[in-house]
Amino acid sequence: MTCVACGPGLIHHFSTVHHPPYAPVWYPASILRWSPGDDPDREFNQSRVPLAPRELNTYRPMNQQSRVEKARVAACVAFAATPNNLSQGVLDHAFYACGYWQYIDILVFWGGAAGEGLILAPNPHVTDAAHRHGVRVFGNVFFPEAGSGGRSCCVDAFLTRRADGSFPVADKLIEAARFYGFDGWFINQETDRSGDDQRHGEFRDFLAYASERKPDGFMWYELSGSLAEDNVRILQDGKTRVSDSIFLDYAWMSERRGDKRHTLRDSAATAEKAGRSGRDLYAGLETVQGRGDPEVAVKHVSLALFRPDHETMKASGNGRDLEKFHEGEATFWVGGRRDPSDVPQGTRWGLARYIVERTPVLRDPFVTHFNTGHGTAYYAQGKRVRTGGWANLSLQDVMPLYRWVVDPERAALKPRFDYEDAFEGGTSLLLLMPHEAARPSLLPLFQAQMRVTPQTEFSVVAKPDEEEWECLEIAVALKQAPQEFLRIRLEPQERINGWVRLRGTPDSTVSGTAVQLGLWVRPPVPAPIRLGQLSVLTAELAAPPAPTDLKIQQSIPLSLNRRALRLRWKPAAAGAPSSSPLRHYEVYRGEDRSVLLGATLNTCFYVESLERDRLEKETPLVVCAVGPTGHRSGVAKTVVEW
Repeated sequence: MTCVACGPGLIHHFSTVHHPPYAPVWYPASILRWSPGDDPDREFNQSRVPLAPRELNTYRPMNQQSRVEKARVAACVAFAATPNNLSQGVLDHAFYACGYWQYIDILVFWGGAAGEGLILAPNPHVTDAAHRHGVRVFGNVFFPEAGSGGRSCCVDAFLTRRADGSFPVADKLIEAARFYGFDGWFINQETDRSGDDQRHGEFRDFLAYASERKPDGFMWYELSGSLAEDNVRILQDGKTRVSDSIFLDYAWMSERRGDKRHTLRDSAATAEKAGRSGRDLYAGLETVQGRGDPEVAVKHVSLALFRPDHETMKASGNGRDLEKFHEGEATFWVGGRRDPSDVPQGTRWGLARYIVERTPVLRDPFVTHFNTGHGTAYYAQGKRVRTGGWANLSLQDVMPLYRWVVDPERAALKPRFDYEDAFEGGTSLLLLMPHEAARPSLLPLFQAQMRVTPQTEFSVVAKPDEEEWECLEIAVALKQAPQEFLRIRLEPQERINGWVRLRGTPDSTVSGTAVQLGLWVRPPVPAPIRLGQLSVLTAELAAPPAPTDLKIQQSIPLSLNRRALRLRWKPAAAGAPSSSPLRHYEVYRGEDRSVLLGATLNTCFYVESLERDRLEKETPLVVCAVGPTGHRSGVAKTVVEW
């Protein structure tokens, strides 16, 4: 009997387009039959955000105990069940909206199962957010244990060679990563352990072949939990770079090789003897069961986190309670005190104690709306245009790195994300300070490596409950004095749907590289203040050019008065005048743009459900382009005829 996964092959979701677009899932045989031109979801699954450069900022690490320029972090995160990773987000706020990217170097898009598909590509909205923060994203190849449905024939099919010695599956993995816009693959082989040495050798050849064609794109899961003379060639074989990195199984905590305990120090030494850094090894930490000590691991190697999303989602009712969601995230990444500068020794997680954060804020224009990428409503320029939950990490802004460090210690200022109101997206930054507070508070928000001159304009969009602005100023620290914050006064300039834009510029003596950016908040603060935008610009940004040629590619009846739609449009013609780059597109019902259907960075969108309004004969749809500061273009139009 032919194995369904390794014989004729399956390609998940691609047999029909009468469904929402999902992240691609394959078996070894089906990926060989895949090509972008045959994939009806191809444009839905392409990430549009290039990998941002980022810097390790040593001027003010969040935690003075962290190991500067040492360990890195890989995180294996599951966002949905293998076949259910929607390409353009979900209409529900209960989603793992990762926000501590500053501690992650590689995100492994975790998934794969014997009955669902062994090869899973990441969906683009997760890749978009990761790339915006400078984090590489790897798809996942998972060969489960035989007891969980794993089959040796699937491993054989994966490792099949051509007559010239090349690996066709490796070629397809590289092609898929390049086409969909992610960075590499995590290879986890737990099915066939009957001939470990032989299998190791076959995978070594596979990875060496792949790495020659796509350097720095493959991570290997090493079940032995250590690197020694008998398996070092899976990392480096003489002058041949085989793997980009290795995830060491949790066995590193207890493994013995012969009579001698084989430690992470030994594994790091083996890597370095082979000409590689010990930091290319990632010691597995099992966050679900609480196995592994990060303090031990970071002394010699890097850290590999399995399912850091698990406890956060579990403690927050699978993400439904947003306050508990952020509490759980903060506990994991920055410790129980919710302060990355103050993580007690012996804290189980609180990775800020061990890992120095990295920043992608390297140049202007820099704009953030403090949008976490999910919410219970959606706002455009301060107007609510959607009521109801949503999650789309393509829309997530660069998140504040100092979350939250408030100076001086025990300051009265209490910052937090707020979902009750926003200027753009679903979140604002809420600042609370009691009336009786006596001292000003410094709130650092971002590390940076950004040029500042007297022509640089700092802008804040805020909404106070009372008209008082003297309490709010920009705080900037320059490279020549990285611990000293300058204060830049802000003046109100315009009102936008109940919000106020404040602007300020440095005085004529200020010139240099900004390494920290934040806010001064001075009492008395008459009421809570919401921040909906913070920007650093040297030139005004207008709306990007409008898209064109909006068309309904497919209309799918769901009931008498309800349809799903596949929409496509074209970007503005090349050479169209613009002083603003594209941030994303928004799709609205109605020409007044009062009802948002969704948003994307792609030039296509799936409308999950469009309901007919009473007995209307036509429903107008429009698409507009949105710039970094929220300025919106004109629209492309079409109508749905009922």
